Amino acid sequence: MLKSGGELRVKASVYDSLDAGRLLCVDYDSRKGDIVLRATSNFGRAIVVQPESSAWVKPIDAAPLERARVTAEREAAQVAVHTDEELAEREDELARRQAVAKLAREGKSPMRLRTMK
Repeated sequence: MLKSGGELRVKASVYDSLDAGRLLCVDYDSRKGDIVLRATSNFGRAIVVQPESSAWVKPIDAAPLERARVTAEREAAQVAVHTDEELAEREDELARRQAVAKLAREGKSPMRLRTMK
């Protein structure tokens, strides 16, 4: 394309003869190292993907911003905000378990174990 002044020309008659709107897609052929311009079918639609790096050959999962986004989403999904009541119940349960563990270490058997609901 640079050989022809950096332009790709299409006849206006071809453009005017289209019976439906089309999208022009830019793709990369990694086997040949070519950038490919392709017109979609009548059913094509656009999805904007923001580039992170200037290298066409880099896979998306190797991009640092994409990795950070995926990691942040995964961590956010694992975080739960508990109510004060839930935290108090957890604290009580842990205290009971700790007391039973202490009795077991001392060789004593608790007479009564409280079980979960």
